[in-house]
Amino acid sequence: MPPAIESVLAYAASYGGPVAIVGLLINWYRTRGEGRKLEVDTLTSVLLTLRTEVDRLTDRTQVLEDRIASLEQQAVEDTHIISSLRAYIRALLLWISAHMEGADYPRPDADLGI
Repeated sequence: MPPAIESVLAYAASYGGPVAIVGLLINWYRTRGEGRKLEVDTLTSVLLTLRTEVDRLTDRTQVLEDRIASLEQQAVEDTHIISSLRAYIRALLLWISAHMEGADYPRPDADLGI
């Protein structure tokens, strides 16, 4: 296999994955006897295909990064709400203890940390 094909295969392996490599090998096999122009055309076609795949994966990565950022922000907001609710429940329990002596109310689970 010519060195140019090997370097393109290495590029495909790192950016395009197995599908790109199979396509590359099929195109190389078809054009290997048809001359240098077809080899260059095939390589150009493969590189364009790889560029399209890299662009698609880059876009998908951006979508996932945006989603992660949104989920992280939601987690921060949820943590704040949970902390506020715990403080409120503590205050209610203190109020019940002070104003309703002997009241039989459900005790919070220990894992709540209240």
